[in-house]
Amino acid sequence: VLSWEEIPADKRAQIMHEKQ
Repeated sequence: VLSWEEIPADKRAQIMHEKQ
């Protein structure tokens, strides 16, 4: 599991959309 800080900003946006 990657820690949130390790995830690039573009991936973070994608993950946030999926979790909503």
